[in-house]
Amino acid sequence: MDPQAHDGDDGIIDYVTEVHHSPNRDELVQVLVAEEQVTRAELTAAFDKRRTQQAQRRTQTQSAQPGTGAALVAGFAALAAQSARLAKRFPGQVTLDSAQQADTAVALDDLDVFMTWACQVSAVRLVATAASRRSPRQTVST
Repeated sequence: MDPQAHDGDDGIIDYVTEVHHSPNRDELVQVLVAEEQVTRAELTAAFDKRRTQQAQRRTQTQSAQPGTGAALVAGFAALAAQSARLAKRFPGQVTLDSAQQADTAVALDDLDVFMTWACQVSAVRLVATAASRRSPRQTVST
């Protein structure tokens, strides 16, 4: 039942025919489906990793000129994109145990401190901005 054991163009047809008439057809199909799901998950993880690395490289390149407003805005935009990806990854409510709740509380407190610092350093007040006034978001492609 090895597709590579067959030679020529008819090898694939012979393989599919053998699988179709095999008494173990359901098990073979389940194995193929499981392998396809694993492959798809690995590809998704690889693409997410590549997007993250590209975003980090862009941020580092733009941050190479310390103290510039453009570098600060680029860093904030990268953080906003990262937070959007996080929100998409966990769209529903997540159940946390007590240790995870404590870690989350500390992380959220750190983010609150960061937001206060960001508002002070950029002299920007947090206000709701109409969608028509926002600059268009750049999409990350692989």
